[in-house]
Amino acid sequence: MKNLQQTSQFHLNQWELTDRIRMEDFNGDNQKLETALASLAAADAAEQQARTAQDAAIRREAAAAAEAVPLVKLLEVPVTQEAAQVDVDVSQIDFTQYTEVWIVPILSTAYHYIYLRCNNIATDSYFHPGSHQNYLCRLEMSGLLGQGKAKIRLATYLSPIACICEHIYDTSNPPYYSTIPSIAPKDLKTLNFMTDAGTINGEGKIILWGWKL
Repeated sequence: MKNLQQTSQFHLNQWELTDRIRMEDFNGDNQKLETALASLAAADAAEQQARTAQDAAIRREAAAAAEAVPLVKLLEVPVTQEAAQVDVDVSQIDFTQYTEVWIVPILSTAYHYIYLRCNNIATDSYFHPGSHQNYLCRLEMSGLLGQGKAKIRLATYLSPIACICEHIYDTSNPPYYSTIPSIAPKDLKTLNFMTDAGTINGEGKIILWGWKL
């Protein structure tokens, strides 16, 4: 009996109408297919295992890198509606875990100032060198309708909290120093922004960054 024709690469049998059909030919082809498919499955499993291990290693490296960076973003609050007062809930933040917390208010108003108060305290409970006042710090708008950019640094490793307000858009304006005698870091719950008159425009955001201990 003549030999069956076979495929060029995997040598699987190719029948013609005149060929005799034999069980061993079928079984031989099936065994070749079984061996090839098992090899492919093993290679795929090994590749998947290697990818999983590589992904885990990358995640560990990323976590270690994030842990090594002391500055972390704590909160970002969009301001999308005009309001007389914008309140930021910070009760979920453990301020005792940070040496400093930076507050970046990117806000706008048609009026002269934007003030920051804490825990909705509106009395003369904030101390500025030589005087008491009813706000923690004041962002000078100079009467401009635009974004009042400033960085407010809270020294949260101190009790009570101390504050330094630095104006970004106006470097001629010196840093503004103040404290909140009645508020320890663990007691800070809300940040309250308001204007001296009118409203804060419905555009902008307030961002908090923390320097980890």
